[in-house]
Amino acid sequence: KYSPEGLIIHNFGITSDTAKISINSRQEIVNSPIDIDIDNFNLKSVSSILNNDTVFVAGILDAKMEVSDLNKKLPSFIGDFIVTGIAFMEQPLGTLIASAKKQSDDNVSAYMTLSGNGNNITAKGNYYLNNKEQQFDASAKINRLSMETLQGFSKGALKNSTGNMNGDFSLNGKFADPRWQGNLNFDTTKFTITQLGTAFKIDKQKIVFDYPTVTFNNFTIRDSLDHKLKIEGSIAANKI
Repeated sequence: KYSPEGLIIHNFGITSDTAKISINSRQEIVNSPIDIDIDNFNLKSVSSILNNDTVFVAGILDAKMEVSDLNKKLPSFIGDFIVTGIAFMEQPLGTLIASAKKQSDDNVSAYMTLSGNGNNITAKGNYYLNNKEQQFDASAKINRLSMETLQGFSKGALKNSTGNMNGDFSLNGKFADPRWQGNLNFDTTKFTITQLGTAFKIDKQKIVFDYPTVTFNNFTIRDSLDHKLKIEGSIAANKI
């Protein structure tokens, strides 16, 4: 039930032979916290509804979450969820585990890991409900990100990708205008640009992110004949 005063959800549920979703307001009061329980839900079923030809995302989702502070512009989300066998554009990514806890009336902290299929990424952060200037801060540790995973996000622009990347990133500020810092390192990565049919490799190269610039310092790409393409310089954030 929705009104100008707020929202009440009463006994909303979806069930199938293997999956179950239930959503309920905790009390019969407008904008009362909402409990969301999801069991053994295949994300592929949603993806197939949106597009019959392409499976954008797949994996089995289990979650237990609470949504509160519905009277605010950005509500508060807490709880735990896991997506087993997550895949994007049919590219397996691994297992995604995330949790969020309300530390105070002003702060929700979150933690996430992605592991498997050559990937090992951890991230953590804070969401500040009542701070308009500092809405969040977050950091990510990319211990290992496979080029094959990146290929899955390229919509077919890359193929035959091998090797790995690693790096560290931090972000903070407003969601609409974040500040960021970090680096991305390439370790024996190889890939082919599909449209050109040309293979390239990037080994022991680094991209530096230092708001508001992204810097390439003697960044070298080699083709299959070992010809070098060197990139030197910076890109301003407002030009990306």
